[in-house]
Amino acid sequence: MKLFLKNLVHIFFFFSVVNLFSQDFSGPEITSLTLSPTNVDLSTGSVTVTASIQVSDTTGVDLNRLSIPYFAGGSPGIVNGYRTFTIWSLISGDKYNGSYEATLELIPSKVPPNSYNFYSNNLYDENGFSSNTSSSSILTVVNSTGDFSGPEIT
Repeated sequence: MKLFLKNLVHIFFFFSVVNLFSQDFSGPEITSLTLSPTNVDLSTGSVTVTASIQVSDTTGVDLNRLSIPYFAGGSPGIVNGYRTFTIWSLISGDKYNGSYEATLELIPSKVPPNSYNFYSNNLYDENGFSSNTSSSSILTVVNSTGDFSGPEIT
């Protein structure tokens, strides 16, 4: 009986210690997404857009695994290689509660007039859990330059 109680105490102690650690089993919380500007006219030249997000996490965002957001959609869509932003960058706060930005230069010959969707890609916390955000038709592009149709067959 004494041995049984001793083992029971060890088991109880083990589970008590394990429960003292952080119980963060979800990805970072993304509380806002903004894009500036949301309406662009590329008829007169390139425009740089900035995506901003506010992110918090109790164990902290893994700053070594920041991702690259991108635009998708449109028909035809943005030319591959010209639809991805810079990697997210922490601009204020810290890994527990911070503001992140990424930028993308929209080049007239690569971006047809249309509406585009935004995708943040996954953001990971220190435990390896991830989350992401997106927004439909967040960017509207006017562009009277460029040839965005295929060849004409006669």
